Amino acid sequence: MSERKLLRTLLLKRLGLFLAVTFAFSWGVIGLGQLFFDAEEEAARGGLFSVLAMMGPALGNLLTRRLTREGWQGTYLELWGKEGKRWGIYHLAIWGQLAMLLAAVVLLCIYEGIPFRLQYSLPYSAGLLMVNTAVGFAGLLVYFGEEWGWRGYLFPKLEQLMGTAAALLGTGVIWGLWHLPALLEGLNFGKDFPGYPVSNVLLMCVYCTLIGCFFSWMTWRSGSIWPAVLVHMLQDHAADAMAYLFLPENVLQQSDGMGKISCNFAVLVPMLALVMWDMRRKKTSGQLQSAKRLNEA
Repeated sequence: MSERKLLRTLLLKRLGLFLAVTFAFSWGVIGLGQLFFDAEEEAARGGLFSVLAMMGPALGNLLTRRLTREGWQGTYLELWGKEGKRWGIYHLAIWGQLAMLLAAVVLLCIYEGIPFRLQYSLPYSAGLLMVNTAVGFAGLLVYFGEEWGWRGYLFPKLEQLMGTAAALLGTGVIWGLWHLPALLEGLNFGKDFPGYPVSNVLLMCVYCTLIGCFFSWMTWRSGSIWPAVLVHMLQDHAADAMAYLFLPENVLQQSDGMGKISCNFAVLVPMLALVMWDMRRKKTSGQLQSAKRLNEA
């Protein structure tokens, strides 16, 4: 068997083991939570089991490396990665994500036909956003649990196997399907969403592919998962807060969800185009530099 086929077989073996561990642990934890149903404790219990389930991808990464003797090269755990000690990628992660969230809220205001303005005082608005973000920072380990798996293991392996564009798509779809138990419980779209549950799963896969491209690009660009961890945290903890600050409560309650979905996609699609352009540009630049070094040798 050729060296290339051996490498492909090894990649498939590692990917299969990673996915088996990740899905078995995460879905198993969610299923375990259902065995202890108590309406009075549902929220607290659901939060606990959800947090544990989010550690599944990191556990998949860890166990796959141990069981296949892969070692600890290319873990993406370094704070600075290949960028060296630079804060630029972290600024881009934070301010870029906040700018995309704000752009989605602006579009949502236009969609709902209401003026874009704060619904509350500036000190209250700033305080609410800061508190939500602070809660997210306190739970960074949870987001590490996902990102070290999806961006620190799955995406790099898929990229080796099938190229960058297909790896971005594959990572997004797998990440979306991983949410299946929560989607069946109404996560994000609700059980009354048209076409439930198929439409909910499809939309989640599309959404995870789009937003996941930004997360994957952050990791690919920096060589570290920590910018993606920050972005993921902001996405979960700042998005709803921003919508709450700029849209009247009655509008948020009466929204059918399609406006929010459409506005998010309208922001994420151009971002996807920029990510693909930059990744292609950097790869082309790297290939040209390699060719130049070979010619000079």
